[in-house]
Amino acid sequence: MKKFLIICFLFSLIISCTKKEKEVKNINIPLPATVHPRNLNLWAVSRYTNIKLRANPEENAEVLKYITQGSILELIKQSNSTFLFDGKNDYWYYVRYNGLYGWIFGSYIDIYITKNEAEKKCEEILFSDDLENTIE
Repeated sequence: MKKFLIICFLFSLIISCTKKEKEVKNINIPLPATVHPRNLNLWAVSRYTNIKLRANPEENAEVLKYITQGSILELIKQSNSTFLFDGKNDYWYYVRYNGLYGWIFGSYIDIYITKNEAEKKCEEILFSDDLENTIE
């Protein structure tokens, strides 16, 4: 009887190993957009009025919004290298401004380590008489 059980076990093992594998279906699941990484953790204040928030870090990129002087921006990331733009050499920064994400050229902003420092600078700008600086 033992031999018979062993033979049955081996036979079933051999048969189970030779079965065809089930076909795996590829299922596409739509996922929400990825939130951009916050790897800079810095803040900035715009130096001028009419600074262009752009869709890409390029001079001719689409303008998403015009930013006024004294606006506070959250810096999310920085371009890998500097660029010559408007006669100045600086980085492009990917920023968040009022829920909108875009790129801004570095020579148009002052950068701060904390949001509190940026808010203080914003107050200085807004309560000074020097709101004439405009980018054309």
